[in-house]
Amino acid sequence: MTSKEASGAPLKKEKRDERKSEMKRVTIQAGLLLVPLTLLLIVAATMHRARHHDLKPTPDKVDTALPNVLLIGDSISIGYTASVRSFLQGKANVYRIPVNAEHSRNILTHLDEWLQGHKWAVIHINSGLHDIKLKGESKQVPLEEYAKNLIAIIAKLKATNAKIIWATTTPVPTGTNKRHAGDEIAYNEQAIRIMHDNGIAIDDLYSTIKHGHAQLQIAQDVHFTAEGYGVLAKAVSESILQTPVFRTLGPVKVSQPAA
Repeated sequence: MTSKEASGAPLKKEKRDERKSEMKRVTIQAGLLLVPLTLLLIVAATMHRARHHDLKPTPDKVDTALPNVLLIGDSISIGYTASVRSFLQGKANVYRIPVNAEHSRNILTHLDEWLQGHKWAVIHINSGLHDIKLKGESKQVPLEEYAKNLIAIIAKLKATNAKIIWATTTPVPTGTNKRHAGDEIAYNEQAIRIMHDNGIAIDDLYSTIKHGHAQLQIAQDVHFTAEGYGVLAKAVSESILQTPVFRTLGPVKVSQPAA
């Protein structure tokens, strides 16, 4: 090796080391950038599971000696189904429809098929959040059509001779995507009028959340934390136990199910 080559060797080594250091630094920075993204994906996946974790229409154990309860509703009802089953374990067989019910138009289309297969003692139902969901500048189901759909839905439900419970639509937080906060109020008012006219019991989930548990709702989202779904499940279960079907069971208050 010549003296010139020997003197250049340290410089080449230094440059190689600099390149390695730079590559390491870039790799670390890229990793740091991926951490928030990974956490975001984990949170999104968790929320998805929370919204869709119990679409199972049939309870794990069915006792033919117990009354059958049917839950009809959107992703909010999906979120509280498992806890309602736990609250009412040993008191009722709690079924739910096999899909997200979405809006009143969809319920009216599929209600006959959802009611088949069992003799229902109690049917607990809600529709609203998808009715007020925006499609362009308009709501998916305008208020006038919503009212007509509810009247037709209640007529079909009353034909089953089940005790019917209507659940009011839960609050829409400010900033929620594709919905305007407060739009649920007019739809709830219309629904309550129709239920009163038809002698239908009301499970006021709107007030349950609005006046005491708003912190259990996810910011800028109509969905809830796990604790929030537990609060809703307790309210739903108590409304079911208040029906004549269950009066022989004693007090209507339910305790927290075992984990």
